[in-house]
Order: sequence, then C-alpha cells, then structure tokens
Amino acid sequence: MNEKVNEQGAENQVVSPSQLVIRRFLRSKLAVFGVCILVVITLFSVVGPIFVPYGEYEQFFAIETSYDAKTLQALVDRGTIDMDTQINTLHKEKNVQSKILKSEVDVPGKEIYTVGQAIEGVIPADKDPEQRYRLYNVSFQDKEKKELVQDGFTTDKEILLYSQKPISSDHLLGTDKDGNDVFTRLMYGGRISLMIGLICVLIELLIGVTLGGIAGYCGGIIDAIIMRIVDIMNSIPTFPVIILINSGMRAMEIAEDMKIFVLMLVIGLLSWPGVARMVRGQILSLREQEFMVATEATGIKPSRRIFRHLLPNVMPQLIVSATLGVGSVILLESALSFLGLGVSTPYSTWGIMINSVTDQNIMMNCLNVWVPPGLAILFTVMAINFVGDGLRDAFDPKMKR
Repeated sequence: MNEKVNEQGAENQVVSPSQLVIRRFLRSKLAVFGVCILVVITLFSVVGPIFVPYGEYEQFFAIETSYDAKTLQALVDRGTIDMDTQINTLHKEKNVQSKILKSEVDVPGKEIYTVGQAIEGVIPADKDPEQRYRLYNVSFQDKEKKELVQDGFTTDKEILLYSQKPISSDHLLGTDKDGNDVFTRLMYGGRISLMIGLICVLIELLIGVTLGGIAGYCGGIIDAIIMRIVDIMNSIPTFPVIILINSGMRAMEIAEDMKIFVLMLVIGLLSWPGVARMVRGQILSLREQEFMVATEATGIKPSRRIFRHLLPNVMPQLIVSATLGVGSVILLESALSFLGLGVSTPYSTWGIMINSVTDQNIMMNCLNVWVPPGLAILFTVMAINFVGDGLRDAFDPKMKR
C-alpha cells in the first residue's frame, strides 16, 4: 500500500519546465545514444592528441637500402631498430639489370626474417655469408632520418616517404600518401571539423537572432528592410562565392591558418537568413500575447522586452536549429575540402582526408586511409541529428508527460 502511495506521489509531483524537458529527452534512446557518440568523438578529437606520440604534421620515411648483419647489429646498438624488426633477404641475380644504371641490382627475396635471426646466423646456411637485408615495414621520423644520414647509414636519395603503409602496431591506421599517421590526423581533423561547425553556427545565430528579433518586434518599414536583406542573402549561391574567395586568398598567398577563419566567417555570413526568418516568425506570434502587452504597459524598454521576454520563448527552436546546423556545416566543410575549396594542407580535416579517394588505387587498396574519416563524418552527423530530434520532441509542449 505504501509503495502505491509513493508511486502516485511521484507521478503527481510538480516539476519545472527544464526538468520536464530533460525527462522527455532521456526517454529518447536514440538521442541519448547520439549524446554518447558525440562525447566519445569530442574526447577522441580534443583529448586524444595529448596521448599520441606523433604530431599533426609529422611525416614518416622508409629507407630504400640494404644492410649486412654487422650493420644491422650497429643499428640495434644505437636503438634505431630492435631484434624483432622484420627484414627481407636480398640477392644478386646476374640476369636482372637496372634499366637506368644498366648493372646488377638487389632483388628482394620472398622470405621474411628478423634482425635477430640475421645477427645470430640462424638464416638457412645456403645463403651467402655476405647476405644483405632490407628493412621491412619500418618507418622513421624526421629526426631519426637526419641522424641516420649524418651517421652514414643511408643517404638522402635512399630515403622515401613512408606512404600508404598498412595497419601496424606503430601506425594503428597505417599512413597516407604523404607519410602521415592516419590515426593522428583523424584526431586533429576532428578538432578542426568540429570547431568549424560550432563557430559557424555561433556566427549565424548571433546575426540571425539579432536581425530576426528586431524585424519581428518592430515590424513596419524596419521589418520590410531586414526581410529584403534576407531575400538578397538567400539569393547568393554559396559554392561560387566560396570558390571566388578561395581563389582570391590563393592569389594573395594568405596563410593557411587564416583561410580557416575566413572560411568559417563566409559560411556563417551566408547561413544566417534561415535563423532570422525563424526568429521573426516566432516573435510575430508572441508579441501580441498577454504577457507582452503587460511588459509594454509596465514601461519596460523594448530591448529588454526582446532579449528578456521574447527570445527565451524562442530558445527551444533555436537550440534545435543550432544542433542540426552543426551537422549541416560539418557536411558542407567536408564537401568543400573534398573538392579542394576548403581547408588546405598541412592542416587536416575529415574532408581533406577523404580527398585521397579521388585516386583509384587508394580507393581500392588503401581503405585505412579514407574509410575512418568517412565513418567519423557519418557517426558525427548522425549523432547530431539524433540529438536534434530528441531536443525537438523534448521541447514540444504537445508531447505527453
């Protein structure tokens, strides 16, 4: 009996509007799932780079030369490689000649051994005692590359970018065509993509809410002027404008970091008309209600009526619009970067990383280069839409308690 009374009391207790919104939001499993995804992606992009050993612009190199067992021992002693490092056996074939040098060349064998086996002599005895070995699937950072050249272990001509290597313990998602660690760039790319989405939405909210609020409240000639400005802004094509601005920035040789801020500003300035229209429509329906008549009768200043009494009533729609807008901007930035019109290297965004799929060879054979950023965009935008739908239902007064 007491349990039933407690349950009825809990059902009949008075809750605040904010508590009611939270309860409605938490009922949506997809919205909660979206929040969890966004938290994971945000931590991965913002906090993750602190724990990775590589930098955003750090390139890795492979050495295209061979060593004998004695030199391998020297590389082990200096800590450049370890005994478990894999090597390819090499041998001279008289009938194999270089087309450029017209001389005998080293041909890699099919067998793969370890440095330890070469040093300890456990490689089959039929091999030449002066057998040479090529390091297999080993990468060097820029500092290590310079040290190897200085110490005479290789030359600049024998060092190539460690490009499009497969997944390994050193590179969890392999490397791309520029010798960059894909996993590291995925983190830093998430930072820029999320930052562009948030800042662009803040710019469009700032302009849209201000002009929409003034137009909806004042009406008359002010409303007509602002709405004509909105019509003009809506008629401006986004892509051609960004192409022209991007071409101008390249001609003026503007720094890449400044291009990011210009891109955010342009997207924000071209996106605010929709927010202005929404705010104006909401305020037109609210300004004639009784509570607004009361604020006018008590002599409250117009600015205070707008920002203290009208806008809070529009805030639920603004929150939903802003949430969905972040996903739209991330998709727009990804499309622009994919087409070479957005952020440029050396900076990384998910769109730039997918840009490598324009190469058919990478698309077919290097899934680790472009699939992870594609999935990151997919899950981020999907999670934002889940959260936006959950917020829309939570703020809807027609929803059942």
